[in-house]
Amino acid sequence: MSDDLIRGGWEIPDTVPGLKPGEIAVWQFSPKEFTHFTRPMGKLLSVDEKSRRERFLNDKARQEFILSHGVLHCLLAKLLQQSAASIEFKAGAQGKPQLAGREQTQRLSFNLTHTENASLIAFGCDCEVGIDAEKVQAMLDLKRLARTYLSLEEYSAWIGTSTERQGAQFLDCWCAKEALLKAAGCGLAIHPSQVNTLEAISSGTVRGMRENGCFFEFRECRLRKLPLPAETCGWLAVFGSAREARLYRLEAHLLADMLSSEGRKVEK
Repeated sequence: MSDDLIRGGWEIPDTVPGLKPGEIAVWQFSPKEFTHFTRPMGKLLSVDEKSRRERFLNDKARQEFILSHGVLHCLLAKLLQQSAASIEFKAGAQGKPQLAGREQTQRLSFNLTHTENASLIAFGCDCEVGIDAEKVQAMLDLKRLARTYLSLEEYSAWIGTSTERQGAQFLDCWCAKEALLKAAGCGLAIHPSQVNTLEAISSGTVRGMRENGCFFEFRECRLRKLPLPAETCGWLAVFGSAREARLYRLEAHLLADMLSSEGRKVEK
């Protein structure tokens, strides 16, 4: 897939490319391929992340959290040219994670999503990014879900879709809404039914009513579907003057290099 924002398919780089203003990088990886890195990755997590890790009752979910957030630290360290273990986060006004510390780090936004055996992290320079991925699966009471969570325009389009495609189309809409809300950093302040992804794609605008009854309008929005395997859907949302999004696949050799570099920094 290629369009005016996404350039080409998934590349496998040997280094972590830097980001210029208006550039976006999306990294895809499978945590299950990095399980042998669990111990060193766990050491990179912040105090808050370690606390969140312990809330998982399932060992597999806990390990995937460690690996996904460890990769986030490693990639941020390369982009910021600092130690992965020194990276700290804070919650934004609406709860969206942001970098804490130096003022220049605020130019870099990021967002992480995880679904079964697949994680994606989006980074943006001088723009806000949101990303979401969902495993395609059968859903019960699909019509009730569509009535509850789709906008009027989306629901009209959904009704006109063949029965065998309705499940995939609903999940596409849901995933795109999640990406938009994560980019906007709205949390639960906006109900998904107030987000019209069709309008966002066609006009670059998102508008509706917040849960408190106040009107909202977001402009300069770019919403694009990511080229993922058929069993997974994923969407990227961007607010701001974005020029280009590049897609990267993280392989074990590059992660090993990043962890080795981190170890040398600690020794110094």
